[in-house]
Parts: sequence; structure tokens; C-alpha cells
Amino acid sequence: MLPKKTPTMYELTVPSTGAKVKYRPYTVKEEKLLMIAEQSSDVNVMVNTLKAIISACTEDKLNPETLAIFDLEYIMATLRSKSVGETVRLSFECDADPKHDKIVVDMDLSKIEVTKPEGHSRTIPLYGDVGVIMRYPDVNMLESLQGLEGNPDIIFGIIYDCIDSIYDKHEVHKAVEQKQEDLVEFIDNLDKKEFKKIENFFVTMPQFKHTIEFKCPTCGHEHIKSVEGFENFF
Repeated sequence: MLPKKTPTMYELTVPSTGAKVKYRPYTVKEEKLLMIAEQSSDVNVMVNTLKAIISACTEDKLNPETLAIFDLEYIMATLRSKSVGETVRLSFECDADPKHDKIVVDMDLSKIEVTKPEGHSRTIPLYGDVGVIMRYPDVNMLESLQGLEGNPDIIFGIIYDCIDSIYDKHEVHKAVEQKQEDLVEFIDNLDKKEFKKIENFFVTMPQFKHTIEFKCPTCGHEHIKSVEGFENFF
């Protein structure tokens, strides 16, 4: 019988919950699955592949269905750094002249963290004793988020889905136990200032992104680029 490698185990902290989870690097077999998913250009295929790999690498101790999108990006970047290497090579066009040679920049995954703006909270007081407790968009909402801009049906659909509960001075009402039309009526009856507080939750929620500064070697033009989205970290 051929020898079977015992994987090295590491530990990471899930950004949205603070839970500590042990994990192993992904294997060559799983890296092949990632390559196939990336080549498919299908968001659902990519997300399902990432969820399967996270579940396997954490030995089913972490349910990927519950992960916020920034959790997924952070965890996959962490897995990638231990499985393949900490450096990702990216290429950019020169903003001054796209005809210049592509600019190659190395990004160190180990230095990227999830950033949480000061004052951000999942608990949002709205009026009187009434408020909402929000949950972060999860990985299953990723495809919807890509079609978010300019589509009010998707925007409001995500808002309803991200309400964890509604509270007053008497009790906490879990959103999953309410009828959809009641949630819609609750949101519709808010004034603009109150609704803005909910919108601000999405604007200020944690992000897994990295800012890169570099110069074009051809013309010396200085660039500052923000890198975000799981597809940029592989």
C-alpha cells in the first residue's frame, strides 16, 4: 500500500464570529477543482466549489452556508497561502496608456486582513425602542450582489434577507418566523432617515480587500489600486 500523507493542521479565526477553526491546506485534487471552476466563469460553480473545499479543509467543522462573503474571501485566501504560497501575482494596465506593457505586481496574502470600520454594528436602533439586528450577506447571495446596481428588486430582496431580527422593548422578533409581506411592510413604513441607517450597514460592513501602490515601469505613472473579490486572490 502506498504511503498516505498526514496533513499539517493550522488554525484560523472566522472574521464575522471570532470562532477559531482548525484547517488543512487544500490538495492538488482540490486545486484542480478550483482551476476548473475558475475557467467556467460561472459564479454558482465557483461558489459551490469554494464551499466544498472549505468544508473539506475544515473537516466539516465549519458550515460554509453560514459564512459572510468576506469570511469566504478571507478563509480561501488563508487556505491558498498555506496550500500554494503567500504570493499572488497580478497584472494591471497602465492608467496613463493601456498600450504600455502590463504591470506585474506581487501581492502578499498573509498581510491582508478583514477591515471593520469604527462604529459599525449589526444592531441598528431605528426609532423609539424599535430597531433591527442585521446579518451579513452570505455566500449564496454572491450572484445576486453582482446584479445589484440599479435593480431595486434585488436591493430590497437582499435587505429583507439580511434582517436577522426586529426588536422592541417587549421582545425580539426573528425574521425567519415572520411573513415576507410583514417584513416588506415594516421596511416600507420607515422614513428616509431610518432606512438610511440600514443602508449604511451595507456601506460600512467589513471588507476583505487590499490597496496596492505601484509605478508603470514604462512611463513612471503612479497607481493606487484596490483589490477585492475572491477571484483576485487565486
